[in-house]
Amino acid sequence: MIESRLDAAESKVRDLENQIQKESTNSSYALGLVVFLFGGVCAIWAQNTDRNPWKWFFLGLLFNVFALGVVLFQNGRDNFWRRNLEKRKETIHRRLREDNTQQ
Repeated sequence: MIESRLDAAESKVRDLENQIQKESTNSSYALGLVVFLFGGVCAIWAQNTDRNPWKWFFLGLLFNVFALGVVLFQNGRDNFWRRNLEKRKETIHRRLREDNTQQ
């Protein structure tokens, strides 16, 4: 009787160990996919902003969260300069039109 209970307990322990091992393998795949996606996002951003996509892909792979933070910071900075450039162009065009109408 005790032996059968012991065998049943050992069987349950083995099943739990196998289940834990399968779950750790699945989480490794998920982590790999997330890291790859970080690299992909960085590469797409780099390609759209005329930067080296391969460099940013590998930076995203190696330094995933930090590289994504740099990408977001740099993107905000680029947008700021782009908006200011557009405002300056509009101001220059408006002044040129005003000068032409006064003459």
